[in-house]
Amino acid sequence: MKRKYQTTPLSLPSDKEALSIRTPKPPSRTRILRTYFLLFKTLFKIRFGRTSGEVQGKAWRDFFEELGGLWVKLGQLLGMRTDLYDKDFIKELSKLQYKASVFPTEQAIEIIEENMGRKIDDVFSEFDKTPIGAASLAQVYKARLKANRQEVAVKVQRPYTKEFLKSDMKIIKGLLSLVKLIPGTAYLLLDDMHWELEFMLKEEVDLRYETSNLKEARKRFKEYGIYVPKVYKRLSTPNLIVMEFIRGITMSKFIESKRLDPIKTTLWLRENKINPKKVARQLLHAVYSQTFIDNYFHGDLQPGNIMLLRTGKIALIDFGSIGSTDVEILDVYRQQMACIGEHAYGKAADLMLVMLPRVPMEYYQEIKNSIAKGVRENLLESSLINVPLEDKTTVHNVSEQMNKALLKYKVPTNWQILKLGRTFMTIDPSFVNLNPDMNFYKEIEKYMSTKYVQKNLKKRTAQLASLPNFLIDTADMYVREQRLKIIDRKVTVSVQRKLSLFLLRPISWMFWGLFAFLGWTYLYQKFDFLDRYHQSKTLWTMTAEQLPELNHLSSIIILIVFLIIAIKFNRLINLFNHPSSSARYNRIK
Repeated sequence: MKRKYQTTPLSLPSDKEALSIRTPKPPSRTRILRTYFLLFKTLFKIRFGRTSGEVQGKAWRDFFEELGGLWVKLGQLLGMRTDLYDKDFIKELSKLQYKASVFPTEQAIEIIEENMGRKIDDVFSEFDKTPIGAASLAQVYKARLKANRQEVAVKVQRPYTKEFLKSDMKIIKGLLSLVKLIPGTAYLLLDDMHWELEFMLKEEVDLRYETSNLKEARKRFKEYGIYVPKVYKRLSTPNLIVMEFIRGITMSKFIESKRLDPIKTTLWLRENKINPKKVARQLLHAVYSQTFIDNYFHGDLQPGNIMLLRTGKIALIDFGSIGSTDVEILDVYRQQMACIGEHAYGKAADLMLVMLPRVPMEYYQEIKNSIAKGVRENLLESSLINVPLEDKTTVHNVSEQMNKALLKYKVPTNWQILKLGRTFMTIDPSFVNLNPDMNFYKEIEKYMSTKYVQKNLKKRTAQLASLPNFLIDTADMYVREQRLKIIDRKVTVSVQRKLSLFLLRPISWMFWGLFAFLGWTYLYQKFDFLDRYHQSKTLWTMTAEQLPELNHLSSIIILIVFLIIAIKFNRLINLFNHPSSSARYNRIK
């Protein structure tokens, strides 16, 4: 990272707090008994759910932190369920993402040397034995490479991580099976939660996934002005990652400093030439682009994983989880966000219900009205000024209102919607603290009407070249369904074929016409034997004179592209004329 982006330090009292050190041991045979003991102890502490949301949240946070590992991840998943729990409960569970105990550095060095196959002094000229960060499954050290003198962060997986994750997965699976026996719990989406945990298990036990994520995100996020640390793939293993050390301030540290000493924080911002309002807008638009355009976004954008750099540049760290969503769901979710930005409450409610697996039609209008009312109330609250930061409402809180409306009618929500909601809700504290007066509705309306249109147009234009293949693949699927008698031939074949031919033939003629016209234009502009046409003022010659004159290579490439598309459409029409001919289709491919 260039020096001009490196910030000056921002010290806090919490920086001097001693870290809690625990020596890891393999999971004991009595772990399941200890888990059930802590579970019943927690249930009695909260009086089986009869205490306040804050008390319940603290008790469950203690439970998850005591067990550690996969249980922390389970707590984070429960923190997505804004439909089931109130804000105070969710707020307590969100603290699971911050501090964790550390394991002895001696063990960390053993893991590093074992994985690299070399002594630590052979690779690093400096190695700070005090961890600079710790999470539920790994901890991070600061070091300097011997080869190029670059500062690096060394992420080491906790000992016995794989053993604990497998053991805990069996216990959690058993608990979820017991809960599923309770009547009326289908709307809790326990099967989806179990699937998410299994997916997390696969990612967390092998740090090579994070290595790949870092490398890919570094290329993708550069377009949005987001800096991602360089990863040293040759030094990284399933239990170890060596990456570039970022000299910046985490958003969590900025938020804490702003709360404890706002004057000092303001001076620090000026010293490092950081405009918080611009940073908030850039970060918000970058997250929207990652989500709605790329469908490849950071899966855990809590403040500890966002770093402020000098001149307002942003860096992201901890790529253990990269998010992506089913394209159909994402497209509807994007439309819903656009409707919220336009204050189209009823349409936003309709789009929410479209994404759900099951909706009781007898209550459809009531559910829709309830969702629309929640969206409208959230809009009014978000326009309030001089509101305490912890009570500030954003556009992303709408998902909470919607999910609570669904809970009232026991309607199961979509887990992918919960994941998207969590992505935006975890980043809300960063926006709110950077720019408390940000109007999120205006920002999303502005993004959807300008930046989204521009970026999506480039993507759609690039996809145009694959349109013929897409149509042929669709036709292939249709033919296969016909052959397997999945579709009633008597009712649909003739209608489908006639409709397809009715639409495809004019398109095919259009491409052949464009190919002929562009070919004639190329000859007209480049060769003298058509001089006699230069004197005539026909529609062809006048149009040809208006078109820009390209070089020979560009013109030939364009002609070839249009010729290929025209031939593909012609073959596609023949395919619809003979849907049962697999040999014909094989020749087309």
